[in-house]
Amino acid sequence: MDEVIPLFREFHIAQIKDYQLELHNDLIKTNEAFQKNLLNNYKRILSLTDSVNDLSLNLKSVDQDFKSLCFDDEKFQLNKLPTLLHQSTTHISPTCSGVSVSLPSQNILVISNWTISIDNFCNRIATSTTPSRIFDEMLLRFHELSLISVPHNFETLIKKRCFQLQKFLVESMTTLNLTLLQWVKLYNLLNAESSLRWDGDLLSEFNESLFETLFNENVQALLGSNINNKKHQYYPNEQDSDTIILDFVSSSTFKDHLIRRTVKEINTHLDTLTILITKLKKPDTLHQLDVFFDNDENVDHNTVSPLDEDTLKKYIDTALYCSKGLSNDTTLQIYQTVQPTIEILQNLEMYGCPQELLTDLKEKLVTQLQDFKTEIETCLSPSLENSMNIVENFMASYNNHNLLQLVIDQITQLRQ
Repeated sequence: MDEVIPLFREFHIAQIKDYQLELHNDLIKTNEAFQKNLLNNYKRILSLTDSVNDLSLNLKSVDQDFKSLCFDDEKFQLNKLPTLLHQSTTHISPTCSGVSVSLPSQNILVISNWTISIDNFCNRIATSTTPSRIFDEMLLRFHELSLISVPHNFETLIKKRCFQLQKFLVESMTTLNLTLLQWVKLYNLLNAESSLRWDGDLLSEFNESLFETLFNENVQALLGSNINNKKHQYYPNEQDSDTIILDFVSSSTFKDHLIRRTVKEINTHLDTLTILITKLKKPDTLHQLDVFFDNDENVDHNTVSPLDEDTLKKYIDTALYCSKGLSNDTTLQIYQTVQPTIEILQNLEMYGCPQELLTDLKEKLVTQLQDFKTEIETCLSPSLENSMNIVENFMASYNNHNLLQLVIDQITQLRQ
């Protein structure tokens, strides 16, 4: 019904009748093709039916045997088995050295479960419908392993499995869909002082990739969520998660990585700013008044309503930029680079960045703005030789005065 109603809204009755006729012909052709394929494959269908029947019989037999195993106490009741004594078990060393070691059976079970949990995590976490259960199981097995004494002969096995887990985490960092709390728990696991033999290179690579992944999210939300809200946005039902994440973001390691990453981002902005200010040295760049002009030739201006929300917002933004003296693309790009850099510098101070480094970065930005200010001042008195350009020169001078004041305010803000 939902498909029929639009036909009557968009087409005439005659067109709908034609459509019905075409649809009827297509159904006849489809039915003929189906009958032909059915005849050609009839023997295969019968053979497949027989196979399904055999499979069904086998499944019934297996089901019957399984029920017997579960409920036939006369044959399979567990209490008829002799009691297993808790004793040491002789086990061949995993190093295949031919040396037998005496190890409690409980310890063998712990090591086996730990090994299986790592295999499950690496092979099933990405496709499992219950990834949290697999994750928690692995952490539990790590905890159990830490409670027993692992013989020297098992170090090769332990080291191999640790390497397997590290390699998987590094290679799957961008594809694993883990929560923030789970990533933090993995970080704590790999960086905790223990007898486990983690690979140093893979550990460094994992840490760098993890911090880069976390910093690509909203850093301010990450820093403030635990301090301001007891119910964390990621885990509203777990109080312990708040403590774990808060300890992580409060650690010196986290802050050091955050400061290094932020400094790198600021230096990138400064490099961009150098390129943009160099463009201003071209003649008449500051005299260009192209911010109001739409160069998109694909836009049909006859169909764009001045009351359209996006168009109205664009006009308002353009008017605000022009009031600041940002009258062309170059000056606008400089503003859009400088303003976020100032905000990042303010965040860097909150992160506990060393004052000497912070002062150096601010001075670099101030130096760039001073160069920008100098370029503006050289254009404040445009030539009036051509009377035809009086209005344009007046507008350029007006915009440059506003732009100069904007830059002076930015420099003042940085030096406060």
